[in-house]
Amino acid sequence: MAMKSNVHLVPADTPPRSPERSKLAAAVDRHQAAIATLARIEAAIDHASETSYTVMETAAVAEAAIEAAKANADDHLVSIALGEVDGATSPLATTTAELERARNDLAVSRSTTTALEARQTAVTAEIEWSRVVLDDAIRDVLKAETSASVTAMMSKAKQLQAELVYLRVVLRHLLHDNGITEPLAQEVGSFLHDYNLPATFNCTELKDYSRHPAANQWRAARDALKVDADAALPA
Repeated sequence: MAMKSNVHLVPADTPPRSPERSKLAAAVDRHQAAIATLARIEAAIDHASETSYTVMETAAVAEAAIEAAKANADDHLVSIALGEVDGATSPLATTTAELERARNDLAVSRSTTTALEARQTAVTAEIEWSRVVLDDAIRDVLKAETSASVTAMMSKAKQLQAELVYLRVVLRHLLHDNGITEPLAQEVGSFLHDYNLPATFNCTELKDYSRHPAANQWRAARDALKVDADAALPA
């Protein structure tokens, strides 16, 4: 489904986007355009529904007026004969015409609603698919731009983990050799019992590291990339 692209004004001194960022910009535009289209459709459906209710009320009033006109038909003929009313106008004909217009308007409103709901289904599917495309584009940006920082973090993490293991081994030895006085021994034992570290797939974690604040800046960066293809990643 063709979607209208949003136009972004880019300052002249802005460096050109990488292929990954360009792909992301197109994905952002596509997804945002679909969201905007759905909002317009939903507003139009609401308006059509309100119109239908109004027209149904008008039709009900017209139907009641027709019944009243039928009940007063003889009195109306007498009034015409006596010159009290204009014989060229008929309350029954007038209200019947009003009812016909209301029924036609209701048919149009219902047909409009049906067409809008069909379009709503199609655009909702486009939103879901464009979200998949957007997520893929964000992953491509992350893969293209995090290699240097990940390499640095891995180097630092390996060094720190080696130091941590060394210190824990020493503390473990001293604790098991009954070489630590109380209450420090209890503190060391409690510390060594906390041996669970953030892991990955197919690993057992005793804590919910997915909610750890260390990842907040990266979660925020991903959210920003969903609407801004030029959003910066954490340094």
